[in-house]
Amino acid sequence: MKPAPFSYARPESVEEALTCLQDAEETGGRVLGGGQSLIPLMRLRLATPGLLVDVNGVADLARTTVSDSRVRLGAMVRHRTAAGLDPTDATTELLATAAGHIGHAAIRNRGTVGGSLVHADPAAEWPATLAALDAVVECRHADGSTRRVPVRDFVQGPYLSDLEDGELLTVVEVPRLPAAGRTGFAELAATHNGFAVAGAVAVHDGAMVRAATFGKDGLRHHRFDSGDLDPAAPQALADVAAGLTDQEGLDPTPTRLRTEMLRRALLQVVAQEAVHG
Repeated sequence: MKPAPFSYARPESVEEALTCLQDAEETGGRVLGGGQSLIPLMRLRLATPGLLVDVNGVADLARTTVSDSRVRLGAMVRHRTAAGLDPTDATTELLATAAGHIGHAAIRNRGTVGGSLVHADPAAEWPATLAALDAVVECRHADGSTRRVPVRDFVQGPYLSDLEDGELLTVVEVPRLPAAGRTGFAELAATHNGFAVAGAVAVHDGAMVRAATFGKDGLRHHRFDSGDLDPAAPQALADVAAGLTDQEGLDPTPTRLRTEMLRRALLQVVAQEAVHG
């Protein structure tokens, strides 16, 4: 099937892109980044934008900035770029690990961080990873206003994100973990680099553990005191994981898989604690 008729614009700045979206308010404008989710939807006519705003020429959206306190990823940063981040600390190491699990090389070469968050696929690595890291997205509107929304609130459900009409997601800001920060990442896929059946991300900031489980059955967030991570009692980790992922009424098979992935992610955190002290 072919897409419904649409107009096309290729702006060279954020301001120009926002103007295009504002002008397309009546006919509906959609932003084209990597295109790996939007184009198939258009071909199936599940998405019928009147205007396609191609932001691949907006250099400001493709910048990565690493400072002592934060990592700022432009919305158009490719997965391959994030996978190549220098793993100088727990934060950049986790970002690179998550990006390296996304699809195959061709997908990482084209797909973008911002596009993944807006598409909000429940099996995607970025929403869970960035939520566990307490990342925040910046969304700009043509009227000049800017919203900052935590990723855990921005991704509202399967294929549902909090991007308003006329807005453009511009930046994802990730606070860097302290020196004592530890992380864990585990994922199970049916094929190498395939869609995640179940996965988990765990982040220990020295006091609290923030975790997220993801996969075909959805994205869930968890927080608990790090005192529950007892490296001398592996069964305690399994009990913590089971308690966090035990959702009454859900299919038990994906729940068990999600529990196991969380247990493995927590084991990685504990192992790093044992090494670094």
